[in-house]
Amino acid sequence: MRKTIISITLLISVLIATSVQAAEYSATMVTKSSEGTFKAKIFVKGKWHRHEQPEAVILFDEETGKTYSIVPAEKIYIEMGEDEESEESQSTLNSPEDLKMEVGQTMSDEDGKIERLPSETVGKYRCDVYRHTPQEEGFGPSTIWFSPKLKTAVKAVSETPMGTITMEYVDIEEGPQDEKLFTIPEGYSKMELNF
Repeated sequence: MRKTIISITLLISVLIATSVQAAEYSATMVTKSSEGTFKAKIFVKGKWHRHEQPEAVILFDEETGKTYSIVPAEKIYIEMGEDEESEESQSTLNSPEDLKMEVGQTMSDEDGKIERLPSETVGKYRCDVYRHTPQEEGFGPSTIWFSPKLKTAVKAVSETPMGTITMEYVDIEEGPQDEKLFTIPEGYSKMELNF
């Protein structure tokens, strides 16, 4: 189970990292791996992302890089990240559309190779498709389907040492999201992590 949680966290990170000031919408994120199928409800409003899972709610602020893990059963939350604007958000490369790659073009760096594949439609969204092949042994390619309209990846498939992990947004509903979804509920205590 721990491996699955780590893998799901990696896929969520891919989605968050590929989103930059996304449109407002909600969706269901379906993640499939060798350990089963998991669903989470997703809400996006500007710089904020909310991921609802049965045990916890994760809030992420793109501008600061802060993550808030909220545990309703215990009425606590954990804050992680920096107070200042994150290095990722300061980068000039915030999303796949910043790559400005043509179909068939590849780019390489110390992490691996990125290829731009032909565009495809996922659900009702035309997507730019990118495949990253890492240098790291044991990991295969990861492919993302990036929606320019939503400014986020709506599908990702990763080959990992634990098998194939597929994530896809389904039941996407565009429209304004309630501001309350992106705040810590009243009466919750902050839990300090001592590392």
